[in-house]
This record gives sequence, C-alpha cells and structure tokens, in this order.
Amino acid sequence: MRAHHLARIGKSLTAMFLFLSFLYVVGYRLFPFLEGLWSVYSKMILVVFPLACVFMVVCFENSGIPAPPVSRKYVFVFLTAIALFTCIGAMNGNPARVIFIDMLVYVVILCGFILGRRDEMWDGLRFPVMIISIFALGIGFAFTGIEIVYDHSLLSESFGYEMSSQFAFLPLMVLVSAAQGRKSYFTSSQFALAATVFLFLVFAKRAPVTRLAIFLAVSFMLGIFSGRRNYRRMVLTMAGLILGCVVLSQLFPMADILQKLSSRFAGDYGFVESVTAENPRFFEVSAMMDELDWHEIIIGRGMGGYLTGPAFMHFSQDVISQDIEGRLYVHVGNAVPLLKGGVFLATLYFLPAVLVILLVLMRGHSKWDISAACGTWALVYLLFQFIEGPPTYSNIGDALALGLVGGRIQSLNVEWPVQT
Repeated sequence: MRAHHLARIGKSLTAMFLFLSFLYVVGYRLFPFLEGLWSVYSKMILVVFPLACVFMVVCFENSGIPAPPVSRKYVFVFLTAIALFTCIGAMNGNPARVIFIDMLVYVVILCGFILGRRDEMWDGLRFPVMIISIFALGIGFAFTGIEIVYDHSLLSESFGYEMSSQFAFLPLMVLVSAAQGRKSYFTSSQFALAATVFLFLVFAKRAPVTRLAIFLAVSFMLGIFSGRRNYRRMVLTMAGLILGCVVLSQLFPMADILQKLSSRFAGDYGFVESVTAENPRFFEVSAMMDELDWHEIIIGRGMGGYLTGPAFMHFSQDVISQDIEGRLYVHVGNAVPLLKGGVFLATLYFLPAVLVILLVLMRGHSKWDISAACGTWALVYLLFQFIEGPPTYSNIGDALALGLVGGRIQSLNVEWPVQT
C-alpha cells in the first residue's frame, strides 16, 4: 500500500512539474492583467523546478517498487560536477541569477537519469504529456496568424510560436507508448504529433519540421512492422490524418507555406552550403572556440558562463546582468556543455544517452521496448542538437527528457564504465 501511495505521489509531482513548466511559458500571455503576479511566479518557479524533481526522486526511490539498481558512481560524479562548476562560475564572477538557471538544467537532467530506469515513471508521463500537447497545439493554432507565412520576422512576437518549447516529450511518448502496447494512446499521440508537424510547417522552421517528421515516420513503421499490428486501426489512422490535413489546408495557405519552407531550406547558398559551410550557427561555435582559453576548453567557464566576444555582437544578446550583455548559450545545443563545464561536463552530459544508443543498436531488432524507444529518440535528438538550441530553463522539459532517456542505460543488463 505504501509503495503504491508513494508512486502515486511521484506521478503527481511529475505532472505538476510539466504543468508548471507549461504555465511558466504561457501564463503571462494568457493572463496579462496579472503581470505583477507572474513576475513573482517566474522567480519562484526556478526554485520549484529542482525541488519538484528532487521530491519525485525521493518518492519513487522510497516506494519499494522493484527497479534496476541506480548507478551511484555516476550520480555522485555528476552531482560533484554540478557543485564544482557552480563554484567555478561564482569564482569567475558570473551573476548568481544565471549561475542558478544553468545549474537548474543539470539538476533536472540528473534527476531524470535516476528515474529513467523506472517503468512506473514512464507510466506517469502519459497523461500530462498528452494534455499539455493538446493545450499547446490549441494555443499554437489559435494565436498564429496567416501573416506569419508572409513575414517571418513576426515569428518572434507570436504567442503561438512560444508553444514550440512544449513538444519535447510528445515524440518520445509516441515511441514509448508503442513499446508499452498502449494502442489508443499511441494512435492519439500520432495525431497530436502530425498536428505538431503541421504547426511547425506554418512557422517554416526547418529543423523541427524535419525532426518531428522523422519521429512520425518511425511511428508509422512501428505500426506496420509491429507484431501486434492492427490493419483496421492503421487504415483509420491514415484516413484521419489525411482528413486533418485537408481541413488544415483550408485554414492555411499550404502552397505559400511549402514555398516559404522550401526557400528557407535552400537559403542563400543552396541547401548543402546553408546547412554546412555557410551555417551561421557553426560560425557561432567557431567564435566560441576562439574565445575560450585552453584551460576553459577543459573546465569551461562554469555555471552562468557567457560569451561577449565581438563575433557575438551580430547575434541577439542575453541580459546577463544590469550592465552586461552577451550570449549565455550558442545555437548548437551540443556545444553548450563545453562552454559551461568543458570536456569534463560534456562527457558526463553525453555519456548515458550515447551508450543507450550504442547498446540498443548492438542489440539489434530483437524487440521494441522502452529502452529501444529511448535509444531511437536520443539518436535523432542528439543529431539535431548540432543545429538546434540546448535544454534551458525555458524549455526545461527537454532537460528532463534527456535525463530520463540516458537513465535507461541502467535498465540494460550490461556492465558500463560507471555502473556499480
């Protein structure tokens, strides 16, 4: 009885964490008359995020429900790294506010790592992820005007576009629900994912459209090749998606949307050059590496580390403090751990997810389980982190998802470098 009671509390805290992160993004826009209240809430929530994650860990770990052993050595090393790079950030004179919001991301990743090995944690994600996705899609479509299709500069001011940070878990839960045999949830989440692809088509966002379309294609492959395939359900799903596309195409100018997206893919130098040699995001990383000293490449600039070199004056600036502006992050998410903690933190950051990918690939196509779903999600996510932004306090769901996925390494019956 006690085990189930604590597990239910843990699931409730998981839902609370996700709903609070959603409210953090949308609250001040939905309720502008409470502007003063939301300014207080935005400060409080930065404390609530890590506390909710810690209590989630406490509840699940004390529930008594059997689970693979946690990798204590990795947890200890990662926790030590967070403390070390927090101290380095303080010694470098980084403002306390930015130190804290950086530290928050890595605390959430670590908590996710501890919980990712528990199947009941994944059960607790289904309901809140679906509800948040539905609300985010509703707000996204309701507050996205057709004028965005013709003037891309309006995107940064669009309330609908702010919902783009709320879909981290949706493709992951599509894959996980297939592993769990949750047919109804799998089908409904496919519809939500397809709608999300369409929403990003309207935004003409190249990387999200491609990444989410890949996940959608994988989900259809799972439906086709699964041993539990239901042809009637598959036909109805396809018919529903086609009908949905027809309806949405009547509401939005599809020809103009596709033309806009095509022109953004082509860029000024052609597709290949725009993605590789002429990609300004890679220039940004190159400028970061030029600005970092050799010892900073090893240990980074600590939590709250930022970039102020002349190369970054061409990019939008983050407010570091009242008298300092710079870049807290670069647009290549995979490079950010190097800025905050050098090679040491980057190794700890990538190791679990990369090992999940490798071990799932080595295992072959024996079965589709939660670990296989996590390995597939991690492979696509980390590849796109070469051209997309990192997990931050404003899209904290990405951090929890990455931690949970990496934590599945503890559920694979193999020895690995930091397993106890």
